[in-house]
Amino acid sequence: MKELLLAAVVLAAGLFGWFLCRNLDGFMDKYRKARKKHREDNQPGHDV
Repeated sequence: MKELLLAAVVLAAGLFGWFLCRNLDGFMDKYRKARKKHREDNQPGHDV
């Protein structure tokens, strides 16, 4: 019974980690794109 509980905890932690990684990656990608656009917009001589 103890082994089953341990397996369930490990599986849940693995799924949570995977879910977090997937979402974090997407979030970081959006963040990087926003930062890049912000930098490009603020370059000297880049008057629109």
